[in-house]
Amino acid sequence: VNILFKLPLGSKKPIAIVKGVTINTIADKQVKKVATTFFLCLKYPFLKKIDRWDDTFMGYGFTWYDDIEVGWQKAFGEKMLNDIVRAFKENKVPKSKWSNYLKFSQIKEKWGQLRIYADAPDYILDIFEYFEDLSAKYCYRCGKLAKYRSKGWITYVCEDCKTELEKDGCRFEEIKYE
Repeated sequence: VNILFKLPLGSKKPIAIVKGVTINTIADKQVKKVATTFFLCLKYPFLKKIDRWDDTFMGYGFTWYDDIEVGWQKAFGEKMLNDIVRAFKENKVPKSKWSNYLKFSQIKEKWGQLRIYADAPDYILDIFEYFEDLSAKYCYRCGKLAKYRSKGWITYVCEDCKTELEKDGCRFEEIKYE
């Protein structure tokens, strides 16, 4: 199926044109996801997933941004992406080269914090370090301020998520911020 995505002027929601039929309300989750990812990659081309073995583009089904926990995306994800763009512009790196200067190898949660592994200039790695440290202050599930740290598998959560996770037997201790 050939799908064309357009972003009407003044709109934040893309529309999809499938075989000449315009879909104003994208009901299909896969089409909506691909459309969202497509426009995200237009703005932040370094988020495209590239196969690290043969350097081929893996499509618009997912991006590196999808590997960041949803709560952290809500809390500071857009700011982090914009800080990366600002750093590239300050260092006079043209947008067409951003993906050459920043190559992710892994993004994950480790010890309750965001971890980003990438080949990038120091000014980009400094941004990652800042947001990795910041991630311990936010609930990885919803993005609210974290007030509790779990025992065992380390995670940082807010009051609401703590209550929900306790139903599954998770135990927590209160975080004492200095």
